[in-house]
Amino acid sequence: MTPSEIDGKYIAGFRTHLSDRLSPGSISQYLRSLRSLLNSYLGPEYRPAIKEAFAGIGSKNESDTRHITPADFRKIKDTTALSTYPALEKARRIFILSTLLGGIDIEELPAALSAIETNGRSTLRTGVSISVPSQALSVIRHFKEEFGVSISQCLSTLADDSYPKCLDAIGATLSLRHPLLPKSSADVWVALARTDGVPATVIASAVNNSDVAILRYSEADESISADDIQEVYYAVADTIESSTNHWYGARCFTTAPSEIKERLLYAKTKLGIEPDDVYIPFSGDSAVTEGCDKVMQPMLFFRATATRARDIKRHLGSHAYVYSYRTGEKSPAIISDTEMMTFMLLARVGADTIKLYFPKAGDNPPGLEINDTVIITDGNFSGHVGIIEKAGSDSFRVIVRITGISAVVTAEVPKKFLRGVGDNA
Repeated sequence: MTPSEIDGKYIAGFRTHLSDRLSPGSISQYLRSLRSLLNSYLGPEYRPAIKEAFAGIGSKNESDTRHITPADFRKIKDTTALSTYPALEKARRIFILSTLLGGIDIEELPAALSAIETNGRSTLRTGVSISVPSQALSVIRHFKEEFGVSISQCLSTLADDSYPKCLDAIGATLSLRHPLLPKSSADVWVALARTDGVPATVIASAVNNSDVAILRYSEADESISADDIQEVYYAVADTIESSTNHWYGARCFTTAPSEIKERLLYAKTKLGIEPDDVYIPFSGDSAVTEGCDKVMQPMLFFRATATRARDIKRHLGSHAYVYSYRTGEKSPAIISDTEMMTFMLLARVGADTIKLYFPKAGDNPPGLEINDTVIITDGNFSGHVGIIEKAGSDSFRVIVRITGISAVVTAEVPKKFLRGVGDNA
């Protein structure tokens, strides 16, 4: 090879050669090293040509302001620190949805949501139509349930700079190492796809944002089928879901919950459980009385990924029963954060009124179809939705269902603190 052959086309080919073997950061490092070597070997007279050939390759001193890693994304996805800041929490959900949809630009999201609402499909920037992963549909559904407005309605009321400002605030709140920007979702999606072993050419054909680093050295390949692209979206969504921490419930039999907790923490290296990931309901303020107050029920809750939860279920064996959706199923049943927070609140402020009902093996949860659904409007449990179980002279016993463990929590609530929901209003 002669110096005259070193041009932009040669460098682009070298990039493509590296792209199926290395991460974007490593590719940039290789190219910077090659540029430095050529400058030293060929001398000053070739530097203008080398500079032109390596156009777009930054200095090692330049910061990558969009370098949000999968670990950063997990931090964004799992945080509960934004629950008291509705604007930031909404922005967090939108960012997660953008990531699940291939890093779609926020300006393209309303049109995509309209199509998803119509047929559950989304058309990518390349024109390929995909079936939207169930994880994305779940984000859309839960957003409306929790905030009372759809994501489309939320986006229509946002000022142009509101979303970027909210993301910046989220990054600062979570102490991320790099600024969180709208297009960080595309970088994260690419990084997750690479983690799953997807070739660079397939990622370039599937990513749903044209302003992403991988497109600088790898182009979309028209020969890659729509089915292959669809599988990438499913794989990335599954990776996101499998790395998400959820709450799970376990009923302790011959071993006390506190001993089960110690057993989990002792196997911390294997199971990845931290003290804050385990919750034992006590009849009183557990932060003060744990260890001396009576456990309300032989229950223990833990927070883990789906994979870790299966490991914990096997680790506990006969010492505790980790609840599953169906008898004999290996996958533990997820308790939603909303239900878990409701239970923890009730356990803290109303321990003397709480009672858990457990079905026998193979039974369904207690039948509640004939009872009214109500929202509690005042008192310690204000804002929670439940079902009336029993009427007293001046109060109702109200049930709050915890689906993941097939159990219910009940509390005595004055009649004046209740209002019907839906058909009962």
